[in-house]
Amino acid sequence: MYIYEKEIIEKDEKKIIDMYDRGFVLTRKDVGVMQKIRSLRVNINNFNLTSENRRILRKNDKLLLEVYSLPLDNYDWKIHAMGEKFYSQKFGKNTISANKIKSIVKDKKTSFNTILKFSIDEDIVGYCICFLKEEILHYAYPFYDTEYISKSLGIGMMTKTLEYAKSKSLKYMYLGSVYKKESLYKLQFEGEEWFFKDKWNQDISELKDILRDRK
Repeated sequence: MYIYEKEIIEKDEKKIIDMYDRGFVLTRKDVGVMQKIRSLRVNINNFNLTSENRRILRKNDKLLLEVYSLPLDNYDWKIHAMGEKFYSQKFGKNTISANKIKSIVKDKKTSFNTILKFSIDEDIVGYCICFLKEEILHYAYPFYDTEYISKSLGIGMMTKTLEYAKSKSLKYMYLGSVYKKESLYKLQFEGEEWFFKDKWNQDISELKDILRDRK
């Protein structure tokens, strides 16, 4: 559940981009619903792979990323089945329902407009529901086959997407909220900034200290 300061409704996609810069992100609630959060983003111009990033990519060297617009023309029920299983196992039952995932991806009942599909050889292993517009990408709701947890697939998907953002000369990739210790895994990329007290901060060591102190 998001911890947020303010909620607005914005349906103009160009204005949505501006709201991201002001600390808001789209949510799964409904079309245009945005919340102001402690957001994390990567300034793609300052992003380069570190040795740790490269190690993760080597573990996922066969991982393929494909990008599709929403709603999907050829929807597969396995998408919402994978998503519900992932979120239930990782965060508890009813975190995101199968019907909610289906409504976003098939019926597009939110402002999210893109889905990333990840595969290894012929097997589809993960997805991420995103907002992609002009210069920004919000990597919002990732989920994957939990049999691949030991292979660091989750962070591999995120790293692969950052490479994609760099190849497309995007300006920012938003990685969601950072409130709990569980968010520390996101803090391993060059060019990261976090939104706090109405401004973007580049001191990631301060954010790490805040998260480590969270009970």
